Amino acid sequence: MDYAELHLEHAVKKLCIGEKDVTKRLLEVWNSDLHLLADKNNFHFRDYPKEIKEDWKWIYGQLTKYKPSDNSIENRLGIVGFTLGKIKNSTGSKIVKRVYELNEEVKRFNEAHRIDKK
Repeated sequence: MDYAELHLEHAVKKLCIGEKDVTKRLLEVWNSDLHLLADKNNFHFRDYPKEIKEDWKWIYGQLTKYKPSDNSIENRLGIVGFTLGKIKNSTGSKIVKRVYELNEEVKRFNEAHRIDKK
């Protein structure tokens, strides 16, 4: 299991079994796992096909859609916390669905490309 697959798997489990509303679960998952995959060069997705990279870009774009103003309270939330405070639950559900689908795509890709199949 590679780094991206590990953190996506953790994220999906937390999103599925969490008891909070969808935006709170997304923030929790961002803080625990997804932020570890976010870098401007998409380092953790460099060896994946374009479709997987595009799915990650969409998820990241949705989570960072709204920029906080200079207001110190908004800035304390961070861009993801601020964005999640603005979106509807239906949008949050779409993001969760894409995280799940991305996890499945990454697992399929990694399984197909494992060198040490037994």
